[in-house]
Amino acid sequence: MIKVIAFNYKTYDSVFGAQAEKYTKALRETAATHENALIIACPPQTELAATARKFPATKNFLVFAQNADPVGFGSRTGWTPVEGVRAAGVAGTLVNHAEHKVPLATAAKVVEQAKPLGLKVLACAADLKEAKDLTALAPWAVAVEPPELIGSGISVSTAQPDVVKRAVQVIKETNSGVLALVGAGVSNADDVKKSFELGAEGVLLASAFVKASDPKAFAESLAAETD
Repeated sequence: MIKVIAFNYKTYDSVFGAQAEKYTKALRETAATHENALIIACPPQTELAATARKFPATKNFLVFAQNADPVGFGSRTGWTPVEGVRAAGVAGTLVNHAEHKVPLATAAKVVEQAKPLGLKVLACAADLKEAKDLTALAPWAVAVEPPELIGSGISVSTAQPDVVKRAVQVIKETNSGVLALVGAGVSNADDVKKSFELGAEGVLLASAFVKASDPKAFAESLAAETD
């Protein structure tokens, strides 16, 4: 069974312009050698179209936006319409990340508008209640990330293993067709392995990858846990 590993680049200074390419190149090359992994790259919004053009989707590699707004085309200065994300050539989007929270109604509209366009939505939840509410919207996947662990270097699978188990249970009981992901503090292959052992179908991580001295080696070590 394919396991998802989603890499959120956030907006660190090293992920813009020419520098950004090394991260996506590392992920696409990693995906090519691990048939049981689905690697997702989430570059900053300004890099979406260029990233999608240079690194086309494959069976095991996709590019997602970090957010999309259900506002439609038109007089919408500063927003990123769902349709605009699709036009950029990417395969999906995150929504409701802890660093970019939106009301449940907004997340619902993103999911509604994304589906006819063939866009996948990975909705982020801070707790089990939010996970249940978001799963009820029927996005492609829900990632449960306790906000206090995000960027901490302390993985949810280590600090709060019961949360991982319960998150999977809540998501699957609400809608068995929604993938159950976890995240926050995921920093190494052991964290990924434990998440999978606890029942998660994927992980969402950020800082550890962007800050790694060798992003390719780091990505390879995580993807190896899907073999």
